[in-house]
Amino acid sequence: MAAALNDHDRMRRSTDIPLFYARRDKDTVLPRILIDRIEDAAAIATWDEARKIRELKLCLRERAIIWWKSLRDTTINIAVWDEVKKEFLTAYEPKYTAKTVCANFTDLKQHPDESMNDFLCRIQVAYDRLLDNKPATMPTVRTAIAAGATEADIKAEGINDMALFFKHQLFLAGVKDSLRDRVLEAGKADLQESLKFARELEAIQNDRKRSTKIAALKAIMPPPGGRCHLLGRIGKRGH
Repeated sequence: MAAALNDHDRMRRSTDIPLFYARRDKDTVLPRILIDRIEDAAAIATWDEARKIRELKLCLRERAIIWWKSLRDTTINIAVWDEVKKEFLTAYEPKYTAKTVCANFTDLKQHPDESMNDFLCRIQVAYDRLLDNKPATMPTVRTAIAAGATEADIKAEGINDMALFFKHQLFLAGVKDSLRDRVLEAGKADLQESLKFARELEAIQNDRKRSTKIAALKAIMPPPGGRCHLLGRIGKRGH
């Protein structure tokens, strides 16, 4: 009997889902962690898809309940866990977007009042969000098609693909503010495409700057056979 009670208590604690208010001052877990907790609990207690959705719905409070009700006016199928999960993370997990992934990278420096453990947690969150942006085609093995491809060849390809992906993310994180949003919104597949698009934007921006400078110079240049407007005004003040 004691063993059964212990197992029951362990199961209850393992499947205890925290409440979610959609308020930083009240929530005890991040949205992504909440989803992970539900999926872990489902694996332990063998919950089906409907039970996972119901557990998420029952833990919502205040603003989050309004969000749930708003799903009725969308095309989201609230009977499909993956659709509900994706919409929940889109609504409440800001680090789920490419723009905020880049912001995470630029902020990866330990704060003066931040413990080493808290700093490591921020690194982990940034890493997890980085993987969220990983292209769906990255797991596809290409070298296996080539005759005589070895395990080492396949592993080397994977390492190279991940390195290029990370290099792409560093580029996006470091592009100057005046261009970054548009480059991110373009959602190019790899570094070369993003670089090409960024160069085009930069060229357009530089052309506009030159046009503005030329227009400003023309405004103060004298007409043919006349005096410079600026010099004329100075001359009048001299009299």
